[in-house]
Amino acid sequence: MKNKKAQMQLSFGMIFSIILIIIFLGFAIYGIFKFLEIADAAKLGKFKSDLQTDIDNAWKSQISSEDKTYNLPGKITYVCLMDGNKMAKGKDGRFYDELSFNFFGDENLFFYPSKEAQALASFEIQHINITKTTEENNPYCIRNSDGVRLIIEKKYGEKLPYIK
Repeated sequence: MKNKKAQMQLSFGMIFSIILIIIFLGFAIYGIFKFLEIADAAKLGKFKSDLQTDIDNAWKSQISSEDKTYNLPGKITYVCLMDGNKMAKGKDGRFYDELSFNFFGDENLFFYPSKEAQALASFEIQHINITKTTEENNPYCIRNSDGVRLIIEKKYGEKLPYIK
């Protein structure tokens, strides 16, 4: 037998096709991740809107006590209510330093970790008694485990509702 060497040749068209397939897969994966980020941002925006609506409904009523559960992305570990004009106190005080980076004067609702919420890391919730909400813990943080459960309460004679 003679020594025969096999030679494998790929045409330029075949190599170009493989490169294009890899590029298209890369763009598809990138697009999926961007779409998921947009979905998470939409959940955060919906949470803010729904919470503000529920706070406004309690604010407009004479007396209210509502137990609500809100859905958030799994990347958000805590939702915190904080009075940025007062010092940290209580068991959730460990979050104060990181949350204060997103306090610009009016914000009272924060997401932790804030890097997961990006530009939506803090909001101002209007018509809420933040002083009473953060009376014992500043910030007052609620764990996100299959949603955040909040009790919005307003007693007779009070002007603003608070989170219990």
